[in-house]
Amino acid sequence: MAALSVDHKPNRPDERERVEHCGGRVTKRTNDVWRFQSVLAVSRAFGDHGLKVGAGGSALTANPEIKIFTRQENDKFFVLASDGLWDVYTNEQAAKVGRNVLLQNPKNPAQAVADALTNGAYEKESLDNITTLVVLLDDAAAAAHNSPSALTSSTGGDSSEGDDSSSAPNSPPVSARSRHSEL
Repeated sequence: MAALSVDHKPNRPDERERVEHCGGRVTKRTNDVWRFQSVLAVSRAFGDHGLKVGAGGSALTANPEIKIFTRQENDKFFVLASDGLWDVYTNEQAAKVGRNVLLQNPKNPAQAVADALTNGAYEKESLDNITTLVVLLDDAAAAAHNSPSALTSSTGGDSSEGDDSSSAPNSPPVSARSRHSEL
């Protein structure tokens, strides 16, 4: 198991320096987490356009940190997930859940891992929206399950559920469920 990223939290020393250099603020209220502009618990975001304009606006970016890793022979999958998952799972815990699900030889392994992690985060009472994307790296596992691709996502929270599975010719099947936090 290898961590492929480090969370973009506002109190991470390099992120705090970047935010403050761009005119943004990093704050923490009693019994709360560190926040960007007293609002976001992350220091980089795709959305939140309202926080990207005005004072400190340029401090909130969607620009990624890019790192290159060499894939190891025993790498079976990777998980891309929102902070709603990572707030309640360590990398090691998520990897263990994924390995345990794959040992059960499910019909759709990527979906099964994504569902187990998303539902587990919800059961652990994650206070944020949960989005989980699982990519299988083992082509033999995907082929054994008659899956042309191993790309699957599952999104969670608690207000609505739906399944939006679609597949165009030569495109990977992607399945998503939405459940959003009421907070």
